[in-house]
Amino acid sequence: MRSTDAALDGEGDARADHRQRAAGILAGDKALYVAAVKNNLQVYSKDGIVSAESQKRSLDFLKQFDKEIAAATSTRPRPGTSAS
Repeated sequence: MRSTDAALDGEGDARADHRQRAAGILAGDKALYVAAVKNNLQVYSKDGIVSAESQKRSLDFLKQFDKEIAAATSTRPRPGTSAS
């Protein structure tokens, strides 16, 4: 469980800043919304396909912070391989 006193563990300011920005976007701050989208375009796939490299990079990132994900194994067949 996370600390209830986020300010003591160094997360308070970042969380407050994130909440303030999110509130601005939700309140109709169009300039802030446009800037946020422009600054994050690189995370979107132009054709809707996520490459195997991007999938691996995302999984490796998540494994750093989540022990359950790090310990998990996939039973799903990889694309192009037989399921049997």
